[in-house]
Amino acid sequence: MADAASAFHQALVAGDVARCRKIWAVVGSHLPQPKNLGEAEVIMHRARTEADNISLPKRVYSQDWLVERYYRSGLPDELKPKRDQLFQLKVAF
Repeated sequence: MADAASAFHQALVAGDVARCRKIWAVVGSHLPQPKNLGEAEVIMHRARTEADNISLPKRVYSQDWLVERYYRSGLPDELKPKRDQLFQLKVAF
């Protein structure tokens, strides 16, 4: 099971939707499964925003991906100011 968890984490870090879906079909076979690749992509990005062991830039990317498509993000409120600092627009006058 540790190998599956490690493989799933690697797929999350890589943003590999197809691989996440394949692994989830095995380790989470008793749970509801995404109906298609698009639904799996939404779930993967949501999982990335919630995962403490995913880097902040990747979590923020997934948060922005979700918000742009009108989905809810799981990025904790305490990280949102860091998101703004990380991707602050700097305009030179």
